[in-house]
Amino acid sequence: MSDLNIFYDEWRECLLAHYEYILREGEADTKNEKSLVEVLNTTGFAESEISTLRAAILGSVESNAIDEIAAEVEIVEENRTRTD
Repeated sequence: MSDLNIFYDEWRECLLAHYEYILREGEADTKNEKSLVEVLNTTGFAESEISTLRAAILGSVESNAIDEIAAEVEIVEENRTRTD
């Protein structure tokens, strides 16, 4: 925790949550991401940490999308076998 502000850790957690939200929502506005990365750097996050976080978030988004598609395909296949 920073001696400057008792809410420093909470502020960093909030910034990370906002960064995750921006990446998960797939906003086309890269200005938000760029400015948030600058703020993350200012609050002590290294570029390597941010890159790792970005990869993990985007990887989980892709993984979730794949899971959703697989579930939809399974439902379609179940419906197809019921009608056959």
